[in-house]
Amino acid sequence: MSKPSDKEIDLNDGYLKLKICNEGGDRLLKTAGHAASVTVIENPVHLTTLELECNVIENGNYSLEIIDILGNSQKVKEWKVTSKDNKKFKFSIPVDNYGNGNYIVVMNTPSAKYTAKFILAK
Repeated sequence: MSKPSDKEIDLNDGYLKLKICNEGGDRLLKTAGHAASVTVIENPVHLTTLELECNVIENGNYSLEIIDILGNSQKVKEWKVTSKDNKKFKFSIPVDNYGNGNYIVVMNTPSAKYTAKFILAK
């Protein structure tokens, strides 16, 4: 079978129709030079607070949850981002009720989930 060439491809004018979710307001992405992420500032964590830096790129509702090695999950923070907000957030999350071990922090965004691993060694 021969490989198609540009001459064999038929290009016609047309249109593309997309459905857009308006939940939480307009969310057209403006990355402004950074990507969405959640970062543990000091790992392993030796204190009673988990220091996080969250970079966001879209408006809407966000949350943070901590998941232990057994899969148990606890929501620890919720916030809303508008077009007027800074897109970089720092949070101090109390972890004095958690035992030593390996954990995952999950940042839930309007369109994706971002994770970071951390070790709690008080």
